Amino acid sequence: TVYVHGLVRDGEGQKMSKSLGNVIDPNELVDRYGVDATRYLLMSAVKFGSDGDLTRSSFDDLYTGQLSNGLGNLLQRTVTLIARAGLKIEPGAAPSCADIDADIEALRLDDGLRHAWKIVNDANQRLEASKPWELLVSKQQTANSKQLETVLTTAYRQLETIAAGLAPYMPETSELIF
Repeated sequence: TVYVHGLVRDGEGQKMSKSLGNVIDPNELVDRYGVDATRYLLMSAVKFGSDGDLTRSSFDDLYTGQLSNGLGNLLQRTVTLIARAGLKIEPGAAPSCADIDADIEALRLDDGLRHAWKIVNDANQRLEASKPWELLVSKQQTANSKQLETVLTTAYRQLETIAAGLAPYMPETSELIF
């Protein structure tokens, strides 16, 4: 089976071509963002099999907004708070994300990434709503201690699901999250 991507345009409606000089060199993207982030950016920028626009500024926006501010902050906050709380959370048994697996099987690669980002956004919203950093300060109270453990364990489990779902897209990042 041969799978073919759609036409890639430069954001101004022109197809990318070396003769027009409007191509984005994937090696430059890898140098700037890394292999996993470049894979993510390319798969999320254009629906697989369809024509789409790619611009350097859209890569910067996606990288900053989703990878750095979204996933990166979620991971950093969760890991830091778990360490500060002195919690020992054991990894779950073979985490997976059925929605993402189904999307990949159906070659809806961009939908799979959207499912992953729904989990990232949900986890970030839960942390913002529950404010575990405030619970950490008042951890002396038993109720706060239990609530803190519940909040951080939930975030940890969501990170496991995200890592499992992102493995086909971002294998090195997924492994680092695990």
